[in-house]
Amino acid sequence: MEFEEINGIYKPIPLKFDPLSQQGGYCARYARKASLDLILGKSEDNEELWTPSNAWNFRYHNRTVWKKGQSPFKANKLRRGQILGIKMPFSIYNGRRDERNNPVQFTHLATYVKKQGVHYIVHNFGGEILADNLKAFLKNTESEVIAIFSPKDPIVLENSF
Repeated sequence: MEFEEINGIYKPIPLKFDPLSQQGGYCARYARKASLDLILGKSEDNEELWTPSNAWNFRYHNRTVWKKGQSPFKANKLRRGQILGIKMPFSIYNGRRDERNNPVQFTHLATYVKKQGVHYIVHNFGGEILADNLKAFLKNTESEVIAIFSPKDPIVLENSF
């Protein structure tokens, strides 16, 4: 992932992957591919690190390392390439049920990036590929992080820096 300098601050330039990952409703696909790019430098991995799934079912197929209620959310504990499960109050998916017939907990996935101490997410937001300041995004959309996911192999995050 490349970065652009704006007023002395480096901001990620989110990569565009296959056309499907850039369409609205495919935030999970984009998050997974962005994470792979950050960790491995490629956007495909044959499901070695992440199992494809939509946002609300991601928790059933991938490794959850934190969820709301365990402890307070702390952005400074995040690792580059982790995927965040975000509950957005205005999502059309709120109130629905997931593949196990449980209420949907979160409706959006974004990949975490940190540069010069600034916490960013890169994500597909309604078909727009964006890099947003995490704190500002959560505040502006009145959203909250509900879960944090790490790759199946915990060693890859240690080796990705």
